[in-house]
Formats: sequence, C-alpha cells, structure tokens
Amino acid sequence: MILYHFTALSLLDQIKAEGLSKGEIPLTARRTTNAVWFTTDSEAAGHGLSDGETLSRDHIQILKAKGFIAASAPDEGLKWLDKRAVRIKVVIPSTDHDLKRWVPWGRKHLEREWFDTLSKVGGGHQKARTWYVCFRTVQPAEFAAIDILRCETA
Repeated sequence: MILYHFTALSLLDQIKAEGLSKGEIPLTARRTTNAVWFTTDSEAAGHGLSDGETLSRDHIQILKAKGFIAASAPDEGLKWLDKRAVRIKVVIPSTDHDLKRWVPWGRKHLEREWFDTLSKVGGGHQKARTWYVCFRTVQPAEFAAIDILRCETA
C-alpha cells in the first residue's frame, strides 16, 4: 500500500536517520498517544497541516505554559512548522498489524464528539477516510521517495 507522510524540512535529517516514529493522536483535549500519521492522498492541502503561519500571541502563551516553547522566547514573530514542506512516500503492506485505518480506529478509541472535531479540523470526514496511523517506527528503508515540496522561510 502506498502512503504519504508530510513533515517539515527542519525535521527531515532526523527522519532520514531514525525513521518515522513520532506523531500525536489526541485521544482527548489533554491526552495523546504516539503514532505516525499517513494518508493515501499525495497532496498536503486540506488535511489541517500547519504551513508555516505566524503563531498568535495566545498560541505562544499556551505553548510556553505547556513547556513546548521556552519561557524566554519572544511573544511575537514565532511560526508554526511548515508541515507541508516535505512529502515522504512509503510502502507498507496493508496486512501490517501496526497500521490502522484512522476512521475505524478513531471511532473505537475516541469519544464521538472528539472524533468528529478532529476530523473537522483535519479537513472533514472525506479527508479523514484517507488517513492511517502506524504504531511502529517506519524505517528509512521503507521510504520509496522523499519530495521537497517547498522551502521553509525564516
């Protein structure tokens, strides 16, 4: 099965060295589990991926409070990572027990309202039907292609 993972250019060297191993599935507003997100869609648009836009002051304060940004960081001018900059094409057998279709998995493990919220912010139920999550490290040897779609700006 051909799947695509989108990521930021600044993360590519680590991914090429270690594989795809990190990703958050928000099980609730406060609790996550780790899995790598994939889609059957070769286009990044419409999946709710950040595209390097500037963080609002409110977002910066929240990220500081959670420890994701240093308290000494400026209160303006910071940007989200451009998660549309790189497309990694992988080939994973559909029989891989660690690969799950998002919709059945999400409906089983998330409350309905939360599942619907995630689908909505990720582009809607039609996009959600293209998503998969993988609960193992996807090794660099499984990468079929890495495409730089656009360069990140400072």
